[in-house]
Amino acid sequence: MTTENKNQRKISYNHILKYIETKNLIILILDGRMFVPLDKNGFIEGDAESCKRFIDGRIRK
Repeated sequence: MTTENKNQRKISYNHILKYIETKNLIILILDGRMFVPLDKNGFIEGDAESCKRFIDGRIRK
């Protein structure tokens, strides 16, 4: 689930094709030419590295 301001969005792992990484962001690339930027400093639990490991274990390759 991602939250921006007070808007929440649920994202199924089935829709994540891959992610790319910049200095400050992890960008989830989704089906339908959509993407979700995640601020590396914005995690409530864990950190960017644990997020990447978690996603790697769940996305289709």
